[in-house]
Amino acid sequence: MSTGKKWQCTVCGLTQEGQAPPKTCPKCGVDSSKFIGLRK
Repeated sequence: MSTGKKWQCTVCGLTQEGQAPPKTCPKCGVDSSKFIGLRK
C-alpha cells in the first residue's frame, strides 16, 4: 500500500504518485504548479 498522494497534470491529464508533485510533468513538460492533488 502506497503512502504517497496522487497528483494530476491539469494540462495533459497525466497522473503521478508521490509525496509532492513532480517538478515538471514528464509527459508535457509544464511545471509543478499545474498539478492538482487527487483524493484516493
